[in-house]
Amino acid sequence: TLFKRDFAFYQGVDFHSVVLDEAQAIKNAQAQLSQKVKQLKARFRLALSGTPFENNLLELKSVFDFAMPGLLGADSVFKSQFVEQDVSARGALSRTIKPYLLRRAKADVLCELPSKTELVKQLDMLPAQAEVYQDYHSTLHNKLSHLVSAQGIGKSKLQFLDALLKLRQICCHPQLVDEQYQNSSAKLQWLVAHLPGMLAQDHHVIIFSQFTSMLRLIAQQLQDIGIDYALLTGQTRNRQQQVNDFQQGRKRVFLISLKAGGSGLNLTKADTVIHFDPWWNPAVEHQATDRAYRMGQDRSVFVYKLIIANSVEQQVMALADKKRSLVDEFLNGALLSDKKIDDNQLLEMLNLEKEEKV
Repeated sequence: TLFKRDFAFYQGVDFHSVVLDEAQAIKNAQAQLSQKVKQLKARFRLALSGTPFENNLLELKSVFDFAMPGLLGADSVFKSQFVEQDVSARGALSRTIKPYLLRRAKADVLCELPSKTELVKQLDMLPAQAEVYQDYHSTLHNKLSHLVSAQGIGKSKLQFLDALLKLRQICCHPQLVDEQYQNSSAKLQWLVAHLPGMLAQDHHVIIFSQFTSMLRLIAQQLQDIGIDYALLTGQTRNRQQQVNDFQQGRKRVFLISLKAGGSGLNLTKADTVIHFDPWWNPAVEHQATDRAYRMGQDRSVFVYKLIIANSVEQQVMALADKKRSLVDEFLNGALLSDKKIDDNQLLEMLNLEKEEKV
């Protein structure tokens, strides 16, 4: 935000070096930030990122257009030569960029970092929660079936994404879509049952959610059982105070929205991370977990991922597993294909079949 506001000043400076941290912020070549950053004048450019691309190869190209302008050519040529071609063509791309990459895993540079254990907790919905989920699923299934028949999947994608959003919210807590819902949810019950024990064992806990409305429900529940907490969302004004309260031990639970606190924070006081809801891009989850699992951490870290069984969340996890190896496969010279949410995956998530147009 500050860079875009002050761009007129930076544009007139001839820099010797420009170092771009968290370079995945310019993965979208069409974004205003990306376009302005690439206009900076510098003799040396360096892009730093733990996730140089997350969804497809065009994101990687956008970062390289900053670091090595002209190396990968125009977007149209790049698409035709690499994105739309087979694996062998992308092997040539891998060889082209390899001389300009320095890649080291965290284990290579932080040998003293303690262990990290990831635990997936698969939970069954509460009966009342399952009833709401099935009602919504049935209604959305019928609505989208007619919509796809009438106008095709391509023109229905926004409605599909909205339907998936509602089902994911119900997995967290039905009250996120139905304010009249008066019962609890499986995840909230798990949290209430396990969090006091974690605190009794002197753990410091971060709870991530994509939904600020869910964080509010969690906050209310913590108040009811007498647990103090820090809170960080896009609406938080005293951001640094919340961080200090947690890092200095005054509060041992930190509720953080994935968007507001998924990067740029050093929270090594935490030794327990709870992802309340899954995200289909695992790189985002990893970045969030690394708020705690980073240089300065001297305790073993436990990461809990809460998943609702027999729900759309399991399909989100399956998609995340497919995307998880995208960067590794490419940088190790074994790229299979771009792994993004395609039409068939959207249909599968709502148990619909793709209809061929006659």
